[in-house]
Amino acid sequence: MFSVVFTAISTYEAITQLAQINHQLENLNEEMAHYNFAASHDLQTPLRTIARFTQLVDRDYSRALDERGQEYLRFVVAGVKTMESLIQDLLELSGGPQQQDHDDVDCGEVMSEVCNVLAGTIYSRSADIQIGDMPRVRGRQRDLVRLMQNLVDNALKFQPGEKPTVQVSAERSGATWVLSVADQGIGIDPAYHQVIFKPFKRLHNSDEFPGNGVGLAICRKIAEQHGTRVELESTPGEGATFRIRLPAIDSA
Repeated sequence: MFSVVFTAISTYEAITQLAQINHQLENLNEEMAHYNFAASHDLQTPLRTIARFTQLVDRDYSRALDERGQEYLRFVVAGVKTMESLIQDLLELSGGPQQQDHDDVDCGEVMSEVCNVLAGTIYSRSADIQIGDMPRVRGRQRDLVRLMQNLVDNALKFQPGEKPTVQVSAERSGATWVLSVADQGIGIDPAYHQVIFKPFKRLHNSDEFPGNGVGLAICRKIAEQHGTRVELESTPGEGATFRIRLPAIDSA
């Protein structure tokens, strides 16, 4: 009897300790998110100054520079643009304060906005974005635009050459809609299917494929905030298909 009581007390203490540790970790994660958000936000001020004066140098003095000087200036401009993109990605990933309420989202509107944002890339590469009938789901439209934008941009990026094709479709599965983004690109080895969702994890250098290695990490975070995850099906040389499951409105 005493053994049973002792075991029960030990189990209760262990559960209590785990709950306390979990609470501490949640607080730490929240503090780190706010710190990263603040740090990334503060970095934008000096960067804007650098960008502004670089533009002025380019406008007023570029003709006075020799070929090497102009090349150096191009390097500075490219570096500033890369840093701006990286800071924006960090702000997205750090997860500043967000509205948590989920609304009725028209995925057709989501994809229209995605295509508008990526219009320059789509036009310059003569890309074919094939969008099937899109459903209404439960979620946050702004975040779903960001998620689908990253997936479509990723699909375009990893299809070398002109006229890449991206297929965006939706299929009902019980109480959810499964949104899919499929490409005909270089594909991903199954050994790296989880690795690529980690921040700054790149399988290729930036000379081959541009980017900061943050896009899929942002997708994963948005999916988690919607109570789901991003699924991946891919084989090297045979393209990739990313999927996300979202609650159907008539089942919410």
